Amino acid sequence: MREIGRHLLWPLAALAILLAFNALRDPAFFHLRLVEGRLTGAMIDILNQGAPVILLALGMTLVIGTGGIDLSVGAVMAVAGAVAADQLHSGAPTTAALAAAVGAGLAAGLWNGSLIALVGLSPIVATLILMVAGRGIAQLVSNGEIIDIAPDAAILAIGRGSLLGLPVPVLMALGAAAALAGVARLTSLGLFIECVGGNEQASRYAGLAVRSIRLAAYASLSKRRIDLEFAQETLGAAITRPREVITVDSVIKSVASYYGLKPSDIKSERRHKSVATPRAVAMYLSRHHTKDSYPDLARAFGGKHHTTVISAVQKIVERLKDDASLRSEIHAIESMILR
Repeated sequence: MREIGRHLLWPLAALAILLAFNALRDPAFFHLRLVEGRLTGAMIDILNQGAPVILLALGMTLVIGTGGIDLSVGAVMAVAGAVAADQLHSGAPTTAALAAAVGAGLAAGLWNGSLIALVGLSPIVATLILMVAGRGIAQLVSNGEIIDIAPDAAILAIGRGSLLGLPVPVLMALGAAAALAGVARLTSLGLFIECVGGNEQASRYAGLAVRSIRLAAYASLSKRRIDLEFAQETLGAAITRPREVITVDSVIKSVASYYGLKPSDIKSERRHKSVATPRAVAMYLSRHHTKDSYPDLARAFGGKHHTTVISAVQKIVERLKDDASLRSEIHAIESMILR
């Protein structure tokens, strides 16, 4: 709790300064009135208008918790809104329109997740794709026009209704925040998500099922049971076939492919940096993903002395502490190996 308080200190201080400035500028800023059973005032208006952003931020929290980022949340919201509006305009029931909107958002999330978890793209690159494409998809759904929707009691209740004096969107945002806090702080899933986000490789070595944790995170957002069908949707072909045993040769092939070399180059005696660094990376990954001993690895790399392998592994370990580019390269290669 002390650690959480320390992280919240400066954001809360900045918020207090903003509120104090508004109060000085407008003495009626904090004034609330009860009109026809509903609270009104500047603070209520701010919360009501900010509720959609709060919901987006809550979804982003889990993404950031896994060590990623999502640039496409705005575009996904536009697509979901366009789908819901199109369904209502076509005469579909409110429940069907809302289900279609949720389905569109879930499909977008699975697309991003597949690019990151299966293809191995960086989260910022993967979500940038949908950030750009999502706007076009929303335009296609709406035909580039404003969609007129006939007044609907359920939609109006969600968007403009009130309960216990507060707008329904505010209550929805508060409920979602409470649910997310419960998942993050009171369940194993929340701890596992933070572990995977903090260090995916260390989590895998500690015995955590990284892909299963991602599955559980998706399921918690979409309220779906984790079964074979859901796993296939999320992980695609990776779940339909048993994973092959990782060997030194498979590691060497993956490293050589990533750096544009031949496996024979990795095993050669060439000392040029363009070959020496990939060779050291291959030795490091072979040590971490196979059960071969250092002498066995030395023989697999062209009959080198085992101290050469030990030295190469240690050098990569030291470089990983400060070299973000190398960490990214190894992460991409591991995605190729573990795929």
